[in-house]
Amino acid sequence: MVLVLCIGDLHVPHRAQDMPAKFKELLKPGKVDHILCCGNLCSRSLLDYLRGICADVKLVAGDFDDHDAPEQLVVTIGDIRAVMYGERLQINPGSATGAYSALTPDAKPSFVLMDIDGAKARWACLPATVYVYQLVDGAVKVEKIDYTKPGAPPAL
Repeated sequence: MVLVLCIGDLHVPHRAQDMPAKFKELLKPGKVDHILCCGNLCSRSLLDYLRGICADVKLVAGDFDDHDAPEQLVVTIGDIRAVMYGERLQINPGSATGAYSALTPDAKPSFVLMDIDGAKARWACLPATVYVYQLVDGAVKVEKIDYTKPGAPPAL
């Protein structure tokens, strides 16, 4: 099992003060194997925080970032290949702080955790289980989504 945290659009301190405390309680060092950040951290301290959670942090630059990061990046983790570009990941994690935007003025804080199991990816055609974490009315809600590659043969 490999756990991958997908996170982005934090916009600290411009649109949000910090990541919700309930998320920080969940995101402790040693819990995840990789972090994919799709931009708009806007804060060096948050980048340092993410590196404190996990040494393997991959990030791309967002519109409002001033750190030195590429605009796009291809990352391979196990049998999964992720393309990160322009604040997007094929699995869009939303905003970990709930930072508002013109499209989502009442956004709920959210992030995504992917569980990638190499053995399952090869033999059961189940490359990833995706957990969507959202802060709703002060409580963390989790939705589980099993991802199976389209056109993959059925599990044996």
